[in-house]
Amino acid sequence: MPPVYGGGVSGNDKQQAQEGYQNGNIATSATGSTAAPTGIRGMQGTIQPYSYKSVQTLRAVAAMSVALMHILFFYGDSMKYIGGPDPWMFHFFNFKGFGGVGIQIFFVISGFIMAYLNAIAETRTFGAFMGRRLTRIVPLYWVCTLVWSCILADPSFYGARKIIESLLFIPNPDNTAVLGPGWSLNFEMMFYALFAFVMLVMRRSAIWIGVAFLVMHIIGEITGFFVFRLFSDAVVTNFLAGIAIFHIHRLDWVKKEATAIFVAGVALLLSSIYWHMPDASFGARQFVPWGIPSMLIVLGAVSMDVANKHMWLFRNRMMLALGNASYALYLVHSMCFIGISMLLLYTLAIQKYVGPDGACLIYLVVCCVVGLVVHHLVEKPLNKLVRKVTAAISAKVSPSAQPVAA
Repeated sequence: MPPVYGGGVSGNDKQQAQEGYQNGNIATSATGSTAAPTGIRGMQGTIQPYSYKSVQTLRAVAAMSVALMHILFFYGDSMKYIGGPDPWMFHFFNFKGFGGVGIQIFFVISGFIMAYLNAIAETRTFGAFMGRRLTRIVPLYWVCTLVWSCILADPSFYGARKIIESLLFIPNPDNTAVLGPGWSLNFEMMFYALFAFVMLVMRRSAIWIGVAFLVMHIIGEITGFFVFRLFSDAVVTNFLAGIAIFHIHRLDWVKKEATAIFVAGVALLLSSIYWHMPDASFGARQFVPWGIPSMLIVLGAVSMDVANKHMWLFRNRMMLALGNASYALYLVHSMCFIGISMLLLYTLAIQKYVGPDGACLIYLVVCCVVGLVVHHLVEKPLNKLVRKVTAAISAKVSPSAQPVAA
């Protein structure tokens, strides 16, 4: 079994840790302490809850990167109809597609979080684990998908079958969803299910998750079946790296070199703007320019966090707030474009006063504000309602069961 970091944790601490993640934090201790946990136990032992501010900050950066990338492309398309120059950012080497790296960072963080959540509870079942993930991911995604379907309201865009596939996370050969970001959630759900099956049903080491991906890749290459080829894409190495990062980020030598690891990752990533031309694929071609730097950045950041190094990088309140709202921002930013463009570009013509780059940055600020509003007024109340309903159903099915926060 791979080692994890242990130490006792009370039921209240455990519940608070789980509630903290549900509200956007990985975990919060009962006392608010950031003291690092001590001791080593097996993969499904318990660990002292810990609030990783670095992860929240990276979530914010990743979500804003994806949003800015889409804004640049959308603005360029709008200018074809309005008339006007493209943003300078659009033609700065390969910057226009650079924001796609946010997906890579999200996937690494996802693997890290899954390993963490598996370690904070002494017992957990496949059904409970998947139930908690579904109640965290599904409600807002379903709302956004259905709203977007109504906005499009044209069968030539997406028919009923496509909508159902999107809502149920059913993959398709072109790896698309009604709501643009939905394709990445198909990977998330696959990873959650495989992780839970290996760790909670088979009770095996996380290494077997990598073996499973390798087997799927071989089957996909032999049969050509798109599901196996899709889910064995090189992008899943980011999930696996996230699991590995959880197990090594507290090692003494890693904490000692955390700053160097982080800086190296940032430097490699920024250099890719010059030499790497991104495309729509997120597979092997993106592994070296984006995947490896993303892994180094996350490893360096979480290790700096537990070593309490340069924490000024991760304590900005606005970035932490955006980190909490990163899922909402990720889902709704593309939905904002129609309304924002009608108001800012067509009606107010702000690009004439602030320039195309200024207009894109204002776009980004508006998207962030909308993401924060949706997080607080839609996502959090909706998730709370879903948890209450599922807890009530669980209590009726099994009266002796104690409901646990997601």
